[in-house]
Amino acid sequence: MWLQIHGAAMGKCMAPSYANLFMGELEDKLLASTATKPKIWLRYIDDIFLIWTHGRSNLDTFIAHVNNFHPSIKFSSTISSSHVPFLDVLISLSDGILHTNLYSKPTDTFNYIHWSSCHPYHTKKNTPYSLAFRLIRICSLEEALTNRLSLHLQTRGYPLRHIKSAIAKAKQIPRHSAIQKRNNATTNKNE
Repeated sequence: MWLQIHGAAMGKCMAPSYANLFMGELEDKLLASTATKPKIWLRYIDDIFLIWTHGRSNLDTFIAHVNNFHPSIKFSSTISSSHVPFLDVLISLSDGILHTNLYSKPTDTFNYIHWSSCHPYHTKKNTPYSLAFRLIRICSLEEALTNRLSLHLQTRGYPLRHIKSAIAKAKQIPRHSAIQKRNNATTNKNE
């Protein structure tokens, strides 16, 4: 048996919002408490990406400060001068330019919906397009990732013609359009 004493109960619908609010306040206080700050600090719930330009010894001091700031919040870190994963993106630095690529954990099995499943046809038909569009948004450079995607989908029984058509459709969208924030139209049922 396990008894949770601190924090929001796991699995409750409000837990992510509560965690996000808590981490937002914590990061505000944390960053205000240190003289040497990251050049860039980006957070998604409890995952943080930062760019540090003050040398390795100052980075080690900063990480120690961060891990001693709150008694129950501890951060793990991946430090690299060439590349680092953040969520599902691999961010790399080459000739002073940041590039992005798809990051998959070693445990990813790419178990997409099987073509022979009983899901609606439109769901199966749109799966290759959605995955290809995701690659367009994430990858800053044209790579052979679409070949890897094609192989993963073929393994799941998708017809090659559907895969090729979906990838071609996604590649028609300019990357700058794909990464722009969209304002989805909302429907008011009371109107």
